[in-house]
Amino acid sequence: MKYKYLLALSVLLSFSCIGNAQVADAVTPLRHPEAFVAKQDSALKAKHQRNKYFYLDFSLGYDPPFFSFPVYYNTDDEYFSDVTPIYNVSTGIDFLRFLNAGLSFTYQEATFTQTSAYSTDDLTMLNTSAHVCAHINKHRESFDHYIGIRAGYSYLTDQPTSTQYSSQYSPPTIYALNGPSEYRFAYQLFYGVTFYSENVGFNLELGLGSPFLIKGGISVRLGLKRNKKVI
Repeated sequence: MKYKYLLALSVLLSFSCIGNAQVADAVTPLRHPEAFVAKQDSALKAKHQRNKYFYLDFSLGYDPPFFSFPVYYNTDDEYFSDVTPIYNVSTGIDFLRFLNAGLSFTYQEATFTQTSAYSTDDLTMLNTSAHVCAHINKHRESFDHYIGIRAGYSYLTDQPTSTQYSSQYSPPTIYALNGPSEYRFAYQLFYGVTFYSENVGFNLELGLGSPFLIKGGISVRLGLKRNKKVI
């Protein structure tokens, strides 16, 4: 019997402690409103603190072919055909609070025909560039937009595929570009937006300069370490 009374007494004391703790939590905002507000504000900031990310983008783009391939022509019987989309792979990593830096790799093919010269050229463009951009919005969990600058080099190749002169002599090779290959400095100002669902999103960019006018595709981000809590 003695043990039953002790067990019942311990149960009553446990419920009493739980009730007192709940009452204390409820009364704390009334007794110490400043501390309560500071605690709630700190929790909210910790919830929305900014992550640092590593980005990997896969996209297709477009640029007028006479911008991608600066051929020398000014007559009506010369034209582009079989122009592929601009294939782009980009990487980037956040640093500091709002800056991002990375690399981009772009590739495109096209055919250029010079009717008067009976010549057709297969052209390719491979652009490698580095970029730096600044995130505009503070919190980027589901939406991110940014502006930046990109600079690098485009490697162009030109392979004439047919010459149909009636002469018995072999005609000279005619290149649409300066020669079989050349390097060109390329730079660009760009603005982009990305809509995320978790860590996968749709990305769209507009560019002024080379290597594209517009591109869109899939963006994947991997979270790195968090910034310190903002107090």
